[in-house]
Amino acid sequence: MLVNAYADESGTGGESRIILAAMVQFAHKWHRFNSRWDALLKRRNAPYFHLRSMRNREAPFTDWGGRRTGAFIKEAAPLIEDNVAFGVTVAVDHDLFKTEYRDKLHPGAHKDSAYGVCARILIETTTLLARQFWGEETVANFVFETSGHFGEVERIFRDAKHHIHELAQHLGKVSAGEKDEFCGLQAADLHASVGRRWVRDPKDRITTPFKTLGEARKAANGCPMFHYVLDKERLPEIREQSESISREKKWAARAKGFERRKARADLR
Repeated sequence: MLVNAYADESGTGGESRIILAAMVQFAHKWHRFNSRWDALLKRRNAPYFHLRSMRNREAPFTDWGGRRTGAFIKEAAPLIEDNVAFGVTVAVDHDLFKTEYRDKLHPGAHKDSAYGVCARILIETTTLLARQFWGEETVANFVFETSGHFGEVERIFRDAKHHIHELAQHLGKVSAGEKDEFCGLQAADLHASVGRRWVRDPKDRITTPFKTLGEARKAANGCPMFHYVLDKERLPEIREQSESISREKKWAARAKGFERRKARADLR
């Protein structure tokens, strides 16, 4: 079962908290969402959706503002509820990330950014939920909005695929895309931006009690959003995982180097 997840962020412009959101659906069902979202864009005379630019009247939305943006969201919300299977948001405060993750990270480990740590947990959580809801044959592909962070996302995705056993067979591909190319990224932008209001406290971090997606959708009366805050309890666990992966990669590199040297010696 092939699943596509579209991921976007909010909070990299100097805010105190960063949040990433992913919108998830079967690959073949995104076509229906895309056609309905495109129809909404045409009705509202919008080239694409970008909440911050619309509210701040930034090009190409110089004649928008809050009221017009609110009217768009009022139509977009039920469209997402009806056509997206589920969503995930992951958030962390920059100050807490620094004190509980970055400052305590082993010098030999990858120095992931706050965006990278959120992306790591977003990829893991989204994939595990998809497997839980749709079975062991589920494979998840990810599209992140094009940004300077995408190289970090690619490395994190490879690390998860090669070093986290329970994820390996369920991770497909990761790619970058522009917001005006993918309607799913526009939906993720909406939930990343609005999610900043939802996920304010570590107590908001939840794990799903639902055994099936049907149960989750019934409880949410539409598209369920699973919110995770990376707090003082969670960040040390992530730090330990990052350090473990870095150690495994170093040992693997040493083993490959030994094999190359041995092969050269055998040729002499």
